[in-house]
Amino acid sequence: MDERDWDILLMLYQTQNITRAAENLFITQAALSIRIKSIEKYFGTKLVERHSHGIFFTPIGRHAVEFAREHKNALENLKKKMVIMQDQNVEELRIAMAPILVRFLTTRIVGGFSHLYPYIDFRVRSMTNDKIIKALQNNSVHIGITRSKTRLHGFVTEKFADEGIFIVTSAPVEIKDLEEMTYIDYRQDPYFCSEFKTWWEANFSHPPRRTLYITDFDACKELVRMGKGFGFFPQLLIRSDPDLFAKPVAGPDGQPLQRSTYILCREEMQQNFSVNLFLQFVKEMSKSWK
Repeated sequence: MDERDWDILLMLYQTQNITRAAENLFITQAALSIRIKSIEKYFGTKLVERHSHGIFFTPIGRHAVEFAREHKNALENLKKKMVIMQDQNVEELRIAMAPILVRFLTTRIVGGFSHLYPYIDFRVRSMTNDKIIKALQNNSVHIGITRSKTRLHGFVTEKFADEGIFIVTSAPVEIKDLEEMTYIDYRQDPYFCSEFKTWWEANFSHPPRRTLYITDFDACKELVRMGKGFGFFPQLLIRSDPDLFAKPVAGPDGQPLQRSTYILCREEMQQNFSVNLFLQFVKEMSKSWK
């Protein structure tokens, strides 16, 4: 059992619903079901029963929830004292993220961290990858979350997550059908422009029949949804969109193409109490990232 498991019990009791609990905890329903089974295995008994309208807690389960509530309150009080006693260097946690990550990850990462540590102030800034590096170097931010794997002397770079890359359309298609379709090109991401060019040239002998260059992702996705062409998007950008069809893309070796997200900070900042809490939170979150 760890702190995350207590949060799971409390959220399940609050929502009485697996789907809503998973959404509020920023994990998938499958990951949540696995954690519930693990908690029940730890206690050696059933805590939660499912029925057609949601879930209900067994008598033992309700005792576990009450203990979780008391445990969380005691732990929160301890953490507040520790922050006051140990962290005198950082008044607020300053985080820089690539623009697309600010939009799609702020709720899951920063929102999740704020839920656990509401007494730690933080500020999130949207920056391009090159500006994130400069901000880290001049100490204007403590942590950078970027799409580029950057190795710098005196800095720590940790991979947070990998996500698949997909051909996205409004209806099911075969790869060979793309030759006759319009490519909706999201121009704000140079990496994807290069990655798509390499993939396309490995699979086709001539350029796409037609290309629309768009700098706004919402416009790109809407054109794809309207059936005006196909997109080449990472999973993060199309998550939970039932109106679109996504086909995984593989490289010449048959392995799925992936896009990674990285966490960067100065080596010495790992000793800072608030920064260390955030890094540990992200590391734990990456284990159940979907």
